[in-house]
Amino acid sequence: MTTDRAFELERGGVKPGREMARHFRQVEESSCLLLARDEVTWLRERYVAPDRTVEVFLSLGCGVQGLPHVMQDSVSVLEALGVSFAAGGGRQFCCANPYRGTASVPGLPDQADRLTAASVDRMLAWGARSVVHWCTACQITFGAWSRGEQTVWTGSGVQPLASPPRESGEAFGNINIYEFLADRLRAMGSAVPWKRGFSARILVEGHPELTATHDGARSSLANLLALIPGVEVVSYVDPPARFYSKGRNCTNLLTELTSEDVARYRAELAAQARARGADTVACQHHNCHRTWRRFSSDELAVRQGVSILAAALGVAHPDRYQTAAKLGDPAAVVAHTRPLWRSWGLEEPEAEEIAKRLFDVKYAAKPACACGGDTSKCTEDLITLGRIS
Repeated sequence: MTTDRAFELERGGVKPGREMARHFRQVEESSCLLLARDEVTWLRERYVAPDRTVEVFLSLGCGVQGLPHVMQDSVSVLEALGVSFAAGGGRQFCCANPYRGTASVPGLPDQADRLTAASVDRMLAWGARSVVHWCTACQITFGAWSRGEQTVWTGSGVQPLASPPRESGEAFGNINIYEFLADRLRAMGSAVPWKRGFSARILVEGHPELTATHDGARSSLANLLALIPGVEVVSYVDPPARFYSKGRNCTNLLTELTSEDVARYRAELAAQARARGADTVACQHHNCHRTWRRFSSDELAVRQGVSILAAALGVAHPDRYQTAAKLGDPAAVVAHTRPLWRSWGLEEPEAEEIAKRLFDVKYAAKPACACGGDTSKCTEDLITLGRIS
C-alpha cells in the first residue's frame, strides 16, 4: 500500500495530503486482513486499461473496502444478473471528497478536482455511460460533476467544485446500486435466477435526514428487498437516539460506548425487532452496517441489503468482519485470518495492529466457533466462518 506523492502535499503547517494517505490506508485495512489477494476480482491497486466495452461501471468507493464481503457480493450479484460491467474501488476511482477539507483540515480544491476528473476518465474509459454507486457521497459528488455544478455537499458542508472541462465534461448517469438492482430485477421478471429460498422480516435503516440522495437510497433499498422472494419489509427501524446526531453518522459512536452500553443496545434492538415481528436489520450505508452489525444477536440478524440479494441468488460470501467483531479478540482474529493477510505480504505485527484498531473486545458476544477464542483449540478459520445460511 504505497503512498502517492500527491498525498504528501503540505499547506499552512497542516498536512491534508497525509490525512488523505491515512484515510486510504484505513479503509484498505479490513480488506488486507479479511480478504485474500486472489479473491479481489475488481480494479483496486493500479490502473488497468479497458479490454472491452461495458454497460455500466460499478463504483465500489473507498469506505466500502472496510466490508470485503459487500464488494464480493456486489460483483457476484451483477454477474448473476447478467450485467455487462467493470468494477473498481479505492483511490484510483475516488470522488476526492476527503481532499475537499473538513472543519479541522483545510482542503486542497485544485487537487480534489484533478482527482475527481481522473476518476471520471478512468470509469468512462470502459465505455459505460452510467456509473452505479455503492457510496451515496460518491453518487452526490460525481452527479454534481457530471452536471457541471459549482458546489457539492460533502458531509462536512458545501464545498467548491470546478465545472469539468468541456472536452471531458460529457454528462453521464449516476445511480445508486439499490435502484439499479431493483430496476434490473423488475426488467428480468421470471428470468431472475433465484437459486435458493431466503426468509427474512426486515427493518430498514438509513439517514434520510441528510440529503435527498440518502433518502432515495434508503427507499430504494426497501424497494429492492421487497422484490426478493421470502423477504418481507416490515418498516424502517427506530434507532437509539444516541446513534444519530447532527453532522455525524453511526460509526462515530463506536469508540464512545462502554461494554454496558453495547449490551443494552443489543438487547433493546432485539426487543424492538421482536415486538415488530422482524428478525433482521438491513442498513443502507456501509458505515451504518459496520456499526449496526456489532449489535446483532441470536434474535436479530444484521445483514447488508446487497448481501441478502446475493444469498437469495446463491452467490453470497462470508461476512468475516462481523464474525471477527463478535469474536472480539484481536489475537484470535489474527490467528484465524493468517492465510488472508499473508497473501498481501503483511507481517504479523502489522496484522496485529490492524486487528487492534478494528476489533474491540467490548463488542464480543458469544464465541463465533467452538474454540471459544482459544486458537489452540480451533478447527476452523475466518475463511469459512460467517457464511449466510
